[in-house]
Amino acid sequence: MLAKIKTVSFLGIEVLEITVEVHIGNGLPFFTIVGLPDKNISEAKDRIRAAFNVLGVSLPAKRITVNMSPANIQKEGSHYDLPIAIGILVAMGTISQDLVNNWLIIGELSLDGGINNTKGSLLASIFANSKNYTLICSTKSSYEVQLTGNKNVLIFQNLTEIIGYQNGGGSYLLDDYELRKQEEKFEIDMSDIEGQTIAKRILEIAAVFRLNVLMIGQPGIGKSMLAKRLITILPPLTPSEILEINMIYSIAENTSKQDFFAVPYRDPHYSTTLAALIGGGTKAQPGEVTLAHKGVLFLDELGEYTKVLEGLRQCMEDKKVTIARANKHIQYPADCQIIAAMNPCKCGYLNTEKQCKKAPQCSENYKNNISGPLLDRFDLIFYLENENHLKEEKRETSEEIRNRVIKARELYYELYQKQFEEILFEEIKAEKEAINLINQYCDKKKLSKRVRNKTFKTALVISLLENSKEIKTKHMLEATMYRANF
Repeated sequence: MLAKIKTVSFLGIEVLEITVEVHIGNGLPFFTIVGLPDKNISEAKDRIRAAFNVLGVSLPAKRITVNMSPANIQKEGSHYDLPIAIGILVAMGTISQDLVNNWLIIGELSLDGGINNTKGSLLASIFANSKNYTLICSTKSSYEVQLTGNKNVLIFQNLTEIIGYQNGGGSYLLDDYELRKQEEKFEIDMSDIEGQTIAKRILEIAAVFRLNVLMIGQPGIGKSMLAKRLITILPPLTPSEILEINMIYSIAENTSKQDFFAVPYRDPHYSTTLAALIGGGTKAQPGEVTLAHKGVLFLDELGEYTKVLEGLRQCMEDKKVTIARANKHIQYPADCQIIAAMNPCKCGYLNTEKQCKKAPQCSENYKNNISGPLLDRFDLIFYLENENHLKEEKRETSEEIRNRVIKARELYYELYQKQFEEILFEEIKAEKEAINLINQYCDKKKLSKRVRNKTFKTALVISLLENSKEIKTKHMLEATMYRANF
């Protein structure tokens, strides 16, 4: 009358193995779940009872105790429904313990005995594969699970199928077919934008290695249009990046990713909270910086944000976020490209034909909302010019720009066998005159070493886009132009 079932718990994107122990013993009829369950798990009793009634199976009129071990870890989520239900069926003798010894089970039960998809299916599949367990999950989780390449998976629609499987009824192996990435088709394109040649050039530079950009310009000048079209020129995601992104979305609540292969693009409103932007809340959920991992986080109206902006410092520097709680620390990846946009002053019309009536105090007060340490972390800062009288021009498509971006990245890895973030100032090949130029520029502007290194790396990207194997003076000169005074 004792059963043991393997399942998992999620601590951020870390997976912990949990053993669900079910004991059916003598005593007054009672169903209790222990081991620090949350409200979702406590409600599982009612879902299981209803599902069993539909199946024609009655819970025994005895004391049913469910323990989730280790008992000192908080258990959250509805994916414990199926492990508990199968544990009860094993304790009742309906299903053999030997059958489930190597199973890792997740799934939420509906009242008719159906098995629903739950968050974390992809993470559970990776964990099961690493432990050589057979993953048991809903058929609704099949496409997500296939991203991991795990073939040791059994998928079921309901509890009846699981009971029938013991008797050799039906085949429930995950379909063995290769996932094919569809060609990315965007409804927007860089050619949609009239003028703003310099802004397009800067976004092209930023796209090569996901540099952080701050755009400053009056309302209606095209800042948002440019930011939204950045994803159309980014290099395609690698298989490992695709897996990382979908691992995050797999455990995020109230957020789904419709296209498993698309570059993430997030644009939170400036009224967002610190927990929503960085991550946190009662369940320490991932924030916007994590949901934009390996993609773009667009922060429009940067000057309207409150102190939540200071929370960006860590992720811009370390590419990760750590959420501290009294009994645990959860770490999420946050390697996103931050594209920010703001007006030059509160009213938005500084140095324009309309003119700001409170200049220069309006501009100074507005800019004071953004701290120096945060500005230091932007690679490119530039002002957009208003172009009312546009000339006829050949507008480049996103595909043309993207091809140059991909070639520049390929040339970098051919020259330097390390990640762009890890390369040191001294390792970059540059003309002596170019090095003297950046040193003189930083001395004159009183810029920090961080800004010097960022400007130097910007010059490196410019040289790569021009198919040059070293930074020349013209590349360094162009890089300094994209570090505007703020």
